[in-house]
Amino acid sequence: MRILVLLVSTLISLAVAGPSPQTPGQAPPETPVLDVDATPIPPNEKGWPHLSDSAEGILDRPPTRLFLDPTCTHEQKSKLILSWNEARELGTYLVEPHQGFNNDIALKDWLGDEWNDTSSDRRRKDSKAIGQSFARLTKLFNEPMDPTTLIYWSCEDPDQKCFPGQISGKTFKDLEGTPYSIITYTTIWCPEFFNTDLLVDLLDKHKNDNRGQEIIENFAFSSAAIMLHEIFKYRGLVGHYAMSSQSNFFQGSNRADHWWQEAGDYGTRSVFMKVDPFVMSATAIVVQQHFAMPGPPAPKSIIDYKFPLPDYASVDPLLPSYTSINSQSTLPTSNPPAYTSSATSP
Repeated sequence: MRILVLLVSTLISLAVAGPSPQTPGQAPPETPVLDVDATPIPPNEKGWPHLSDSAEGILDRPPTRLFLDPTCTHEQKSKLILSWNEARELGTYLVEPHQGFNNDIALKDWLGDEWNDTSSDRRRKDSKAIGQSFARLTKLFNEPMDPTTLIYWSCEDPDQKCFPGQISGKTFKDLEGTPYSIITYTTIWCPEFFNTDLLVDLLDKHKNDNRGQEIIENFAFSSAAIMLHEIFKYRGLVGHYAMSSQSNFFQGSNRADHWWQEAGDYGTRSVFMKVDPFVMSATAIVVQQHFAMPGPPAPKSIIDYKFPLPDYASVDPLLPSYTSINSQSTLPTSNPPAYTSSATSP
C-alpha cells in the first residue's frame, strides 16, 4: 500500500511540474519508434521458423529448438504435428507404466529379458544405457533443449536421399555455427511418410477385431511409430551415441519377427543399441493398454503358432478393416480410467 501511495504521489508531481527542462543547444531526446514490420531472425542458420510458429493444429509440447522447412504444405504440417503428439504418447507409455499395467513383459519381448538386469557389470551397463535413453527421451518431450543443439525437419528431398517407397525418414547429424558449436539433427521426411496412417486410426480400425489386436504388425507402421523411430536416431540427444538405426530394414516384411527372435535368442546385449526394439516396445505397450489386453501384441507368426485358426478361417492383417474410422477413439491419456488391465479389474 505504501508503495502504491508513493507511486501515485510521484505521478501527480510529474504531471504538475510538466516536462523536465532541456539544456540550451541540446537536441530533444529521440522518441523510440516501434517497427511493426520488423521480424526477428530465428536462431538458426537456415532461417527456418520454429515448429510451433508453423503449427496448423494443437501441438503438444514441441521441442524448444525444432525448426520446420517453410516449404512444407498445410497437410504436411498437420501430419507432422499429429504424429509428434502421438509419438510423445508412445514415448510416455514406454518410460512410465500406467494404471496398473506391467510394461516389463513388452520390454522383455523386444529389449530382452535382461533389459533392467543389474546382476553383473555388463548387464548393469546395458540396462544403464537403456535407462539413459529413456531419460533423454523424456527430457526431449518435456524440457527445454540445450542451446547448443537444434533439430531441422524438412518435407523435401532434393538430393533423393530417400529410397523409392521409403516410409520413414533420413536423419543426419551435423554441426553449424562459428565456430562449429551447434549440433544439428536434420530429418528429411520421405514423401511416403505422409501417406501412412495415424496410430489412432489403426487402433480404431481394429477395435472390433480381437485377433487383429494381438498382431503387432497391424500397428507397427503408424506415423507415430515412424516418428519415434527417427527421434531415437538423434544419437546423443535421445538414443545412445552408438545407436544403430538400420533404417532401410524398418519397413521389411519380417521386421517384427526379426527383432522378436533377436531379443529372444540373443538377449538385451544384441538389441539395446538398435532403434527398432524401443519403437516396437512402445507400440506393444500402447496397444495392450488401449484394448485392455492381458498381454502385449506379438508378431503374426507367433500368434498363428500359439492360436492356430480352424482350417476354414484365415486372417490377413494387411486387409482393410470394415469397422468405422470416424469414431472419437483416441490414444491413451496419461491417466486413462478406461485402460485398466483385465487381469487387475475387480
